[in-house]
Amino acid sequence: MFIETRERPSSAKGDAQKTKRALAITMLRACLVVVFAAAAYFAARRGVAAWYFSRHDPHDVELAVKWDPQNPEYADALGHLVEFYSENPDPNRSVQLYQTATRLSPNDAHYWTDLGSAYDRAGRPNDAIRAFERARRLFPSSPDINWKLANFYVRTKRAREALPLLKNVLLAGGVQDREVFALVTGGVSIPAK
Repeated sequence: MFIETRERPSSAKGDAQKTKRALAITMLRACLVVVFAAAAYFAARRGVAAWYFSRHDPHDVELAVKWDPQNPEYADALGHLVEFYSENPDPNRSVQLYQTATRLSPNDAHYWTDLGSAYDRAGRPNDAIRAFERARRLFPSSPDINWKLANFYVRTKRAREALPLLKNVLLAGGVQDREVFALVTGGVSIPAK
């Protein structure tokens, strides 16, 4: 005895649902492939940039910036190289690089001190003071930042404003005492009693 099995007639509604589901799965898979490909691409770019940066050659650091323009460390390092080691130093280019670093990492006080120093060397004292003071607001206990701001104040004939900063430097032990005293005695006239 044979049992006959009859195939159920498929409904148009069921086929449409299966088709929609298959299409949704295919679209999801395609999106995942695109996301993974993009992630691999950006990871590779960062890897190449890190490799160039690790070589410590000025040209390679510049390539690192091109490969990963969103990394503030690379822009800051290139700013140092342009500012201090270039055959033809361009203060405006180093300012632009430090501005990029502060834009990418606005809460890093050291990038702000680098920008302040670059503004100072570029002859932009008003911009320099704003950058130095921003750095100090971000990291008020830093002996390095207090020292740089105090030096700036002394150079710009604002030595009295430097004194509280130098006190912080002395208390933190960030700079040798004789350097602080040399700065103070060179920049402040002490009235005779």
